[in-house]
Amino acid sequence: MDPADCFALFDLARNPHLDEALLRDRYHEQVRKLVDPATGGGEEGRALHRAHEILSDPVLRLRHLLQLLAPDRKSGGTGLSGELVACFAEVGAVLQRADGLLTRLSRTVSALGRALLAAEEAEVQVSLQNVLGMLQAKWDLELAGLRDLGGSEADVLESVLGRMRILQKWQGEVQARLLRLLTGGPG
Repeated sequence: MDPADCFALFDLARNPHLDEALLRDRYHEQVRKLVDPATGGGEEGRALHRAHEILSDPVLRLRHLLQLLAPDRKSGGTGLSGELVACFAEVGAVLQRADGLLTRLSRTVSALGRALLAAEEAEVQVSLQNVLGMLQAKWDLELAGLRDLGGSEADVLESVLGRMRILQKWQGEVQARLLRLLTGGPG
């Protein structure tokens, strides 16, 4: 179970952006003060660790902040802006090409067949890496934008949370395809 207010646990302002060094220092300070090293802290230690996990992850932190600001709100964020729709078209095309190649590679049993697909495999890997770079740049912009949000309104936080979840999901999809290509993993 998640702590009721992770920000209060570390005496931090409820803010979408947190200074990572300050969070780390507050976490260690609380652990030294409240956790018995002999027992590992029990329930209190687990609560501190979970609160640190939540506040360290921007998506979890935004979700937690939304729960604190608007507890009755059920939505997890919708943030598919026009820019992300255009981005999705590019991501989708590259993923589709990667899936097609992975299917052909899984059906190829001969060295000659693999050799014939090698150039396309290299192109798809580069395309996946480029898309991953684009998604990372958009993620970095969202993270930088957290600094300007302050306490912010729930609608704004929900929109940012939605965009970050989408970017995170797409990054995972692209990374999975790239890993399968790089390791020759199963289709």
